[in-house]
Amino acid sequence: MSFDYGRMPNPQRWQWHAEVYALRRVMLGVSNDTHTSPCDTKGEWYDEQAVAQAEAKLRGKLAEQANRCKADTAARNARRFAEAAE
Repeated sequence: MSFDYGRMPNPQRWQWHAEVYALRRVMLGVSNDTHTSPCDTKGEWYDEQAVAQAEAKLRGKLAEQANRCKADTAARNARRFAEAAE
């Protein structure tokens, strides 16, 4: 499946831009007052509410992933220590 922005209906374009803004905030530390992006240089697709929702969703996914990694690491370490003690 290929990405074709030109064929996206407007609701999907709004969501796509919101996710781009959220990704830039979370991963790149871009300020919340920045209402433009490389793919929206005039800020025409900026929607604060949609961006905030996309940001919260992304932060939730990342937190969930971090928790899974911590649990996996703790379980792996417990097995390694048990094996070493034997």
